[in-house]
Amino acid sequence: MSRADASEPAYSTPNREVVVRALGGFSSLAVVGDEHAFVIDEPREFHGGNLAPNPFALILSALGG
Repeated sequence: MSRADASEPAYSTPNREVVVRALGGFSSLAVVGDEHAFVIDEPREFHGGNLAPNPFALILSALGG
């Protein structure tokens, strides 16, 4: 994936780039390389939309996988 805006945060791993874009509120879209994209959000009790897993849940799932 080519980065459309150089001001977007990007983090490189040995074989792919990760770009995170704000979607509004507490939601973000993370794009990993050209292969995967996922939404990150916070639960309603933390003023999010509860549309996707929160960052902590994603970290825990990555450690378990």
